[in-house]
Amino acid sequence: MASLLLISALLLGLLGDNAAAQEFGVGVDGTLPIKLDAETSEFDRRADQLKFTQLKIQQGAIAISAQAARAQRLDFEDTVWNFSGDVVITDASTTAWCDQAEVTFSDYRIEVAVMNGGPARFEQRREAADELTEGQAETIEYVLGEQRIRMLGDARVSDGTNEVTGPRIVYDLEREVISADANGDDPVKMTILPTSEPELELP
Repeated sequence: MASLLLISALLLGLLGDNAAAQEFGVGVDGTLPIKLDAETSEFDRRADQLKFTQLKIQQGAIAISAQAARAQRLDFEDTVWNFSGDVVITDASTTAWCDQAEVTFSDYRIEVAVMNGGPARFEQRREAADELTEGQAETIEYVLGEQRIRMLGDARVSDGTNEVTGPRIVYDLEREVISADANGDDPVKMTILPTSEPELELP
């Protein structure tokens, strides 16, 4: 693994004294530090681009890992990172997987991830019961700050009992509410799976 201390020192140098004092965002606003670890790192000064392999970025309970990542600068104040290859995003009870993701950082926070794959998918372990809500789509827009997932293109969400499909579905992770829209001739469909009948106990 590349030295985390070396990467941290580089990050502090690029962000400047203000960010250093806030420890990547830890300050009066209460944001958490952003930790970065990678197997290799490369800075192309001509292209003004950073490249990483086997990268993991973590901020509190939120983590992003991928085989490769690119960014114009090592700056989490206002920048976009591109991740590719076995991209995994975790946030408390939610995990999402995709082939490629474009992640926007704003004010030293992970704000939104636009995920593409064949397909991109997610699962959430619901607190009320030891059950999963699963979803997938051609594109998933995961807004971490709002705890909302927007699915576009061949979208599907299932809680193990009910399944909703459609061209566009929005899932509120916090309220566990599904909103779906039709698109022309592509309607919203719902499938309700019958619950299993309890087995009778013989005397």
